Amino acid sequence: MPSPATTDLPRPKSWDEFEDITAEVFKLRWKTPNVTRNGRNGQAQNGVDIFGRARHLDGQYAGAQCKKLSDLISWPTIEAAVAEAEAFEPQLVEFCVATTAPRDVEIQKRVRLLNEARRKIGKYPVEVLFWEDICIDLVGDKILLAKFFPDWAKLTESEKVPSIDLKWLDEKGIEVDGALTVTAPALDLIDIDTEFEPYQEEELEELRNRSPKDLTKALSYNAAVVAARDDAELKTVWLKSHARARFDKGAVFGLSVGVDVVEAEDILVVLTLPPEIEVYEAQKPPKYADAPDIPHIPRLHVAERRISVHDPWHSEGFIRALAPAPLSIPRIPVVRQDPIWVEDREVHIRIRRMAKRRRKNYAGEQDGLVLVPLVPSGRFTARWHIDAENLPNPIEGELVIDVLPSPESQRLGLRRPYVGPKLALEREDSFEER
Repeated sequence: MPSPATTDLPRPKSWDEFEDITAEVFKLRWKTPNVTRNGRNGQAQNGVDIFGRARHLDGQYAGAQCKKLSDLISWPTIEAAVAEAEAFEPQLVEFCVATTAPRDVEIQKRVRLLNEARRKIGKYPVEVLFWEDICIDLVGDKILLAKFFPDWAKLTESEKVPSIDLKWLDEKGIEVDGALTVTAPALDLIDIDTEFEPYQEEELEELRNRSPKDLTKALSYNAAVVAARDDAELKTVWLKSHARARFDKGAVFGLSVGVDVVEAEDILVVLTLPPEIEVYEAQKPPKYADAPDIPHIPRLHVAERRISVHDPWHSEGFIRALAPAPLSIPRIPVVRQDPIWVEDREVHIRIRRMAKRRRKNYAGEQDGLVLVPLVPSGRFTARWHIDAENLPNPIEGELVIDVLPSPESQRLGLRRPYVGPKLALEREDSFEER
């Protein structure tokens, strides 16, 4: 059999297989295990199929677009890929077009000239990685070569290392393909601003004309609200006081650890959640905490007139959400052979031993997690780190969380009395006495 060092490896039969190969090659080139395929089939990707934090770029993002072709790659194809990648967020620092097409001297020349022009205007460099280049990288790593082309490389048992991955499980314990979707809790559980209802300028103007005493109270309240909104410690205490309510309205999700190639021993998994996401063990809710002292709405001497809301979707006011019913989680002590636990925003899993082609699931009310967003919507990334006794180096990866706004949100009017243009004062004699 000819050596792969001098003979092209067979080109992959599907684009999906080619993306898998390319992602592994860029882990070598960018010297980081933290390389991810962008989204899933059918989603807009802004010209980037693979991205990662490259070590030679000090952790900034590099990206790649994969082009599975049977013939030469054209220059317009490369130009179109580069133009698409300009829209990727955050902005890339390096971009590559990886292709199964053979090397072409004219394309290589045009890439060099393109980079010279881009350098002069402060734009990131572009590279084209041909199939021959990919083959050289694969041949240089025996384990990687054996993974995708086992007929070209045979590993001894001592050379094999386990392949370990981490995936989301939904509330039913089913493996999630892609991002985990979580619904945001009620806004008044995550945003301290819902506690404040400062007086608007039209209300203050009305008080200036009709009730100076009430104006002083309203201005004092507004000033206290401004100070409270700037108080980071107050916000922290307020969030803590609402943590149990958020937990009780949360949903249980889980994690799945998989091992392949060979058995793994003494596995330690650490998943770090972003600051916008809270995480709890399903069996360990946060303790109740007292609410902090916040500015109180003053009691004005003017007659009350409340805002009525006839159309909840097109009226001004605060956003409220009708949250789902609280979870009913039995508090049963569980002794786990392979435990999962939470410290701050880190989920830890320790597994003594796992055979190849096995998965261990942590889900449900006993082993699951409760994820609670602290934002009304957005996409966020959790990062994982896995080590094992028979891994030569730790491996890393990412899991994505999509936070969706609550579908039950509705707009309500002010809770406090509204001071409007049609203000009606109480009797003047009683008002003056006060």
